[in-house]
Amino acid sequence: MVKWTKIYASSLQHEAEIVKMVLVGEGVFATIINKQDTSYHFGEYEVYINDVDKEIATQIINDNVYFS
Repeated sequence: MVKWTKIYASSLQHEAEIVKMVLVGEGVFATIINKQDTSYHFGEYEVYINDVDKEIATQIINDNVYFS
């Protein structure tokens, strides 16, 4: 049974997509769950990974993803 862990969250969809693409490019399966309200546009896009990949995913994000 796979246990999912939220590794990143942002109110901006493109940031979540970039994080997902970087993780997938490094061989870590990632998926995005859209928890943003469609009417009022509040909430976040959350990136989830398999719990066993938590340490490597955190390191990949810290080393490769920068938003200003």
